[in-house]
Amino acid sequence: MPAVAKPKMINCEPWSLSEILEKEKDLVGIYLSAHPLDGFQFEMNHYQFMPLGDLDGAKFKNRVLRLAGYIDNPQHLVSKKGTNYGRFKLIDYHGEQEFTLFKDDYIKFRDFMVKDNKVMISGMFQSRWNSETEFEFKIQRILLLENVKAQLTKKINIELTLQRLNDEVLD
Repeated sequence: MPAVAKPKMINCEPWSLSEILEKEKDLVGIYLSAHPLDGFQFEMNHYQFMPLGDLDGAKFKNRVLRLAGYIDNPQHLVSKKGTNYGRFKLIDYHGEQEFTLFKDDYIKFRDFMVKDNKVMISGMFQSRWNSETEFEFKIQRILLLENVKAQLTKKINIELTLQRLNDEVLD
């Protein structure tokens, strides 16, 4: 029998975490090694984001809420009238929610509608047009999650005992 040579591995750049997670999700159907939002644990824990699984229009009507997650399945569409609109899914640790943007909102926020973009959305539930029993979430602002710390932090509170307060700590 002739000797069979082992195939040679080509030297290439290692995959980024987002590429690894995308391949895991495609192959297995779930994330195994991490979650796409794991790099934003500080933001998730300190900026009062509402879990997507807890969203309820009747319960939170006319109250500004903050949501955080990553964009999935962004769609840039055209209506029968020829106007542009968009639809995307926001996914966090607790669930997912679909949002549709029309007219000015679509023009204002369409650049954020990129697959796997990690974003913070603030907005509120309001009554749907011509209905007082159905509610829709009106998006007021979208920020990239990486910019949340810089744009939303107004002050830092430091608590320590008087015994620890000395010249070295003050410097």
